[in-house]
Amino acid sequence: MNSILIMLKHYLKTAFRYLYRNRIITLINIVGLALSIALFILIVHYVQNELKYDKFNQKIDHIGRLEFAGDDGNIRAWTTSAMGYDLVEGVPEATGFVRVQFWDDIFLDYNESKYQIGDVMITDSNFFDLFDVELIQGNPATALTEPFSVVLNRSIAVKIFGDKDPMGEILKTSSGRDYMVTGVIRDPKNFHLQFDAIISFVTLKEYYGEEHLYTYRTFQSSTYIKLIPGVQLDTVNKKVNKVFHQIYSRITEQPEDSLTFTASLRPLKEVYFARHVNDVGSRHGNKQFVIIFMVIAGFIIAIACINYINLSTARATLRAMEVGIKKITGCDKRRLIFQFLGESLLITLIATLLGLLTVELLFPVFERIIGDDLRIAYLENPHNLLLVVAGMIVVGLLAGLYPAFYLTRFQPASILKSEKTRGRSARFLRKALIIFQFTISMILIIGTIVVYNQLNYLRKKDLGFIKEHIVTIGLNREITNSREIFKENLLRYPHILKVAYSYTTPGSSGNYETFGIEGQNFNTNVYTIDPDYINLMGMEIIRGRNFSWDLETDRLNTCLINETGIRRLEMDIDSIVGKRFLHPSWYISAFPVTQFEIIGVLKDFHFKSLRIPIEPLIFGWNDEWFGYVNVKISSENIGEALKIIEEEWKNISPQYPFEFSFMDENFDRMYRSDQKLGEVFGYFAGFAIFIAIMGLFGLAAFIAEQRTKEISIRKVMGASVSRISFIMVKEFTILILLSSCVAWPLAWFWARNWLREFAYKAEPGITIFVAATLIAILIALITVISQTVRAANTNPAEALRYE
Repeated sequence: MNSILIMLKHYLKTAFRYLYRNRIITLINIVGLALSIALFILIVHYVQNELKYDKFNQKIDHIGRLEFAGDDGNIRAWTTSAMGYDLVEGVPEATGFVRVQFWDDIFLDYNESKYQIGDVMITDSNFFDLFDVELIQGNPATALTEPFSVVLNRSIAVKIFGDKDPMGEILKTSSGRDYMVTGVIRDPKNFHLQFDAIISFVTLKEYYGEEHLYTYRTFQSSTYIKLIPGVQLDTVNKKVNKVFHQIYSRITEQPEDSLTFTASLRPLKEVYFARHVNDVGSRHGNKQFVIIFMVIAGFIIAIACINYINLSTARATLRAMEVGIKKITGCDKRRLIFQFLGESLLITLIATLLGLLTVELLFPVFERIIGDDLRIAYLENPHNLLLVVAGMIVVGLLAGLYPAFYLTRFQPASILKSEKTRGRSARFLRKALIIFQFTISMILIIGTIVVYNQLNYLRKKDLGFIKEHIVTIGLNREITNSREIFKENLLRYPHILKVAYSYTTPGSSGNYETFGIEGQNFNTNVYTIDPDYINLMGMEIIRGRNFSWDLETDRLNTCLINETGIRRLEMDIDSIVGKRFLHPSWYISAFPVTQFEIIGVLKDFHFKSLRIPIEPLIFGWNDEWFGYVNVKISSENIGEALKIIEEEWKNISPQYPFEFSFMDENFDRMYRSDQKLGEVFGYFAGFAIFIAIMGLFGLAAFIAEQRTKEISIRKVMGASVSRISFIMVKEFTILILLSSCVAWPLAWFWARNWLREFAYKAEPGITIFVAATLIAILIALITVISQTVRAANTNPAEALRYE
């Protein structure tokens, strides 16, 4: 035991001596590894958090969400309230269902105080049977069985009631309805359904009537289906599709084989990453984002390890004498390997400790980019500590294994006779690793440019309307009841240019409805607006006319349709005006009439994300369906205009907070995940390049030192500093050009895949790839030339005095 301790002490002393003697190289390795380890920990923690979504649910493998795919390529998780009943009845493998619907921004009164609840989910009484959400107060079997029952998240319950027991307390809504608190749940984490409170689904009967609980006339919910364990989803989906084809064949009186939609269940474990699906109240992750993160994490660790290997093998000649003497004095190869691996592990240990400190420093920035609370609880979760320790050992071994075996391969006799100790294999490896480093760096640079180029394209693309300087505000009951007065009051001020009401705002889903026209059914997105909306938004009517305030019959009885809608109907744009949509029966509809007339055609505009093609759309005029007021303000004094709007708001509705957003900001939020991707690429590209530069700096300094005599002789022979620099950097430039040959196709393949998510995109041109290569070359040249010039400015007499 004593001999082992003595040996370890000797190894540590030797390692510290060597590392201290080579402080610059040691610092480069430690800083590079520390940064890499910090970034790796951050990325792995983020990925773990993303992959945990919905995994808390023990029934995750036998729950599916009902979705419909149309022949237009769009997939929707919008369902009617009747679909769950009929699916369970028609598919034996389905044993239960839960419907979820969402209300945004409701206000609750308690003890003369008002509380805004952002996301309210309406769901069935068996919600707690399908989803393992923890009810910390209340009975899961009865909490949602009665109308006007509400279950609060714990954070909301504490906000409203403090330490008081909330059970049985009454909360009053702005519409005057009383809700009883029947439960409190622990705030759900890593759940794709995001909500602050839950209301019983049977409450909707009190608002809309008994029919609302079983109808095919309105799509307002998402439906989750519980399946018997172990069933094959492909087999079940054939039955699901068959059931709904039969139902819609009866409803539409069309043959089953003429129906082009596909009904299916998406496994719950896939819902979080299904961000391409048009759904209700769901939070979504980006699977491509997760994959890219993991690849980048591996790349950055690889770059740091490459630096270590490159610098260790490059300095092999300086340690050759040490290896030779130790071998002659009886030190076997195994002990030498342990020594060099010990040095590597010591560097990695120091780097890991610095890396953990860096994680804490970088966390605020990382959380800002990701937009989530991702704190790492090392002590609460021992697995995190084990992963860090295991990762440290693996990285230390990866970085030190090749140098250890390479250095101990030297023969003592050759070393002591000053024969060759560095071979072609080491030079070839160093070149290959430099190519690998700059390949990674260039891929990250190209990725950053591609993402920012696409985001810039999205910001500048003509949407078909003007989104700048438009303030959007959600309506409450008081403003709704006094909307004409509110509008008139605002238009008195010169800073307020236009005011118009609408069902929702661009980027949000409308109400999908089906109408008949000339023997065909037409399913379309429906929005309601007032006659001033088209002018406020700067939209263009290319046929017919707009709604008119002077024609009372325009309300409910007329509509505007976009160009895409006409193409979908395969009708002539010049003869479409004057035709009528048939609507013989309805339940909840923006058009509560049996027929209504097309009075105008809108030039196509992008009302939703540019990820999806423009869809068919109808504008109607139904005052009862207004949910937002849109205010066009002057660009000269935005602050004063907002102050005016707030004052007029409080004159009518003093009890409710004034909350607004700008329409252009709402559009930008649709691409938040892509903005995150751009930021991530930018930061990680910067870190990767910085780590690569440190390695290149150390390697260039060493090579310049080794070639000092050559440089001095060239100076004596008349070579200029610039000529010497050109000779020295030529080799690195060639390596970077070789890197671009590898990086370009890989980056192009990724860019094409990422841009495939957008229906409208900026194709990456050759300029982006050339720019990335030039950036990499410029960075390398600055690094190498700085060392070369220093060596070239050395006095030749000093370098050659002993020759």
